Amino acid sequence: MSLGRRIRLWRNQVNKALVQFQNNYLRNRRVFGHPFQLTLESGNLCNLKCPLCATTHREDWIPKGLLKYEDARTIIDRFPYVVHLILSNWGEPFLNRDLGKIIGYAKSRGIRVRMESNLTRLTDEQCRELVDSKLDTLAVAADGATQQGYEKYRVGGKLDDVLRNVRRIRAMQRETGNFHTELEWKMVIHRDNEHEVDAARKLAQEFGMKFHAVTIWAPESQQQWLPRSREHMAHRNEAGAPARCHNLWQSVSVNFNGDVFPCCSEFTPDDKLVNVLEQPFAPVWNSAEYQERRRLNRGPVDCSHCHKNKQTRWHALWLGENRPATPATDTANE
Repeated sequence: MSLGRRIRLWRNQVNKALVQFQNNYLRNRRVFGHPFQLTLESGNLCNLKCPLCATTHREDWIPKGLLKYEDARTIIDRFPYVVHLILSNWGEPFLNRDLGKIIGYAKSRGIRVRMESNLTRLTDEQCRELVDSKLDTLAVAADGATQQGYEKYRVGGKLDDVLRNVRRIRAMQRETGNFHTELEWKMVIHRDNEHEVDAARKLAQEFGMKFHAVTIWAPESQQQWLPRSREHMAHRNEAGAPARCHNLWQSVSVNFNGDVFPCCSEFTPDDKLVNVLEQPFAPVWNSAEYQERRRLNRGPVDCSHCHKNKQTRWHALWLGENRPATPATDTANE
């Protein structure tokens, strides 16, 4: 590794520590440092119809598409301090044929890459490309140990397809001797599958997968999804969401077309902060608008401040009128 690369990677880790300190303790309006986590949408199309997902409810006038490799390079280069990349959001990543090349470019920049997939569709070529890419973590959405528990939320999916594709990846890893990619069994716990947690954890162990259980987020009108057991609500509020926002201080989300938003929640073109395929992001990070959003979210989460366009099915389902809403994923403190 060259000296210049070592210095850049060290600089980025120092930046991460500085920004995390401000997020955790100061909650200041102006952040001294740069976002260290990037959620980059590989595409907002999906083959499943999960009941509380933005992709299921999205209006036709909101742009849909897949991230191009050339655009991914430009976007990643706009965020030189990023150390963590989440290469998925509201779509199924394996629908994007440029996926392997995009992962490869991020890895060449010294970035750790995580991706989440329903893993119901995987070609032989994609399987090999995935293993060769040295993706750091593939989180597999497997919400249950039986088809009955799984399909309640993963509508249109088959658990057998998911498990078959996990076996294919493991076989490819053994064939190539490349076990760089960690496989994670991510189970979203809700009322109809909470009784399958132990069985799912056992299956994950059999596949050599890390088991990660998270509580489903449910808007006020959909509280029937929340688990009955308080055991599954640790570190969450009554809606199953984190108690405060971290995204405004340390991370940023970019859609497939370059539009930047303050977090991974579903937004409309009216809500974008900038398009980084057209303009740099740095001048926006501590703009008056960003600082005001941080001020309004120093305490309890209120996502309504970041959603200017309130005329969408997503806003009606999740945010409603004049009440705190569920925030985006809270993984940047890991």
